[in-house]
Amino acid sequence: MVLPGLTAKVTGGYTHNAMDQMQITPPVSLNPANAANAFTYFGDVKAHSYVFEPQVEYKKTIGKGDFSVMAGASWQESIRDGKRTDASRFSDDAYMHIMDSAGVRNENLIYYMYRYNSVFGRATYNWDGKYILNASFRRDGSTKFGPDNRWGTFGAVGAAWVFSEEPWMKELSWLSHGKLRGSYGSVGSDNIGYYDYLASWSRSNSAYVYDGSTGLLPSRIANPEYRWEETRKTELGLELSFLNNRINFNAGYYHNLTDNQLIDLALTPQVGFSELRDNFNAVVQNNGWEMDISTDNIRRENFTWTSSFNITIPKNKLKKFDDIENSSYRNDYVVGEPITIVKGYQFQYVDSANGVPVFWTKDGSGGRPVEFTDFVILGSTMPEFYGGLQNSLRYKKVELDFLFQFVQQEGGEYNYGRLANAYGTRFNQGREALDRWQKPGDITDIPVLLPYRLTRCSMCTVCLTRYGAMPAISA
Repeated sequence: MVLPGLTAKVTGGYTHNAMDQMQITPPVSLNPANAANAFTYFGDVKAHSYVFEPQVEYKKTIGKGDFSVMAGASWQESIRDGKRTDASRFSDDAYMHIMDSAGVRNENLIYYMYRYNSVFGRATYNWDGKYILNASFRRDGSTKFGPDNRWGTFGAVGAAWVFSEEPWMKELSWLSHGKLRGSYGSVGSDNIGYYDYLASWSRSNSAYVYDGSTGLLPSRIANPEYRWEETRKTELGLELSFLNNRINFNAGYYHNLTDNQLIDLALTPQVGFSELRDNFNAVVQNNGWEMDISTDNIRRENFTWTSSFNITIPKNKLKKFDDIENSSYRNDYVVGEPITIVKGYQFQYVDSANGVPVFWTKDGSGGRPVEFTDFVILGSTMPEFYGGLQNSLRYKKVELDFLFQFVQQEGGEYNYGRLANAYGTRFNQGREALDRWQKPGDITDIPVLLPYRLTRCSMCTVCLTRYGAMPAISA
């Protein structure tokens, strides 16, 4: 204690790791046809990190309440420095552990430095153990962003009411504890690579050799403009305990809005790069309910039995995406729908005359070639709810735990015709393929197996336009 009501503390830590590694892959461990590829990996990496966090807190009794204010800071740094060497063509297998005896050595330097600084504060007022107010503030800085966007400001406010402490609630002997709480605030994320805002270059492969040496190729576009990802969170909660805390119930509702998501935005091929790290021009909403209940079923000196049950009902949707129809994501997402949707062509039936699948089309023709504008939502991969039930039984020093988990997830026929694998992929089909269309007049929902007469690719517009799917190898 520095002064009456004022305390100060400092926490910190330092970690240092040094790794000297060697992995030998001798010729005897390889297929004789590839024995020439024997190699040894040598690794020499050093890593150190430190964290230093000073804090001061002041407490004072004001009226019937306790007031406290806390302020602090955090300094963190991580550095990883080393070298990796892939060596091959040794003069003798007995010398594969000696790097200098290798005829070919490829060295890769490893280095990254990450710094994270923060200042933060919190103020709390607890009136008579019943009414609680608090507010927090923090300003975070990260070297994962460009020089002009390294700092982000976030904060939160919250309130709680312990209604079980009210005099008129004291008469309810079966209620041990009751509390209502709520909060609103924002948090930031820098969960990205260390130097993604800088342009980078990579060593070219053997196809690009000049004067006996490989060159360098650009591998990433610079973008120092992206900034912190931010999530605005709203939470409401209820806590109840009954019968001397033998039954405990918690329920909470959350509503989160996330914007400026840090993702790799898809680019057009003309740019020369497939993606660019940037903030996503969209707002994603995540909301739902979380509930859990725990009970002390039996409480004896030598035997106890406790149970706990929890369930989560999550919801997700793309709340806002300006001009999505003119973006590269127009076929992936729909405003107002979950971001976990699966889009594709909606299979309707197999033409009994020729065995060709017929898909839904916007104009209702049902027979014209499908287009990308005919994409519909086939389903979603997000669970409708999930949870678990756990029981713990203890007799003296012997304890038995068992857990049941459950998930309810929407099903969907993502591949037309109930086939386990889409046509054109290199997988065996299931028994359903035996029910395929084989001759005019057959009534089935398994299409004809088309002759494999086109070059297989990831998106053949010729076959997609005609059939809505890739061709399959003839049976």
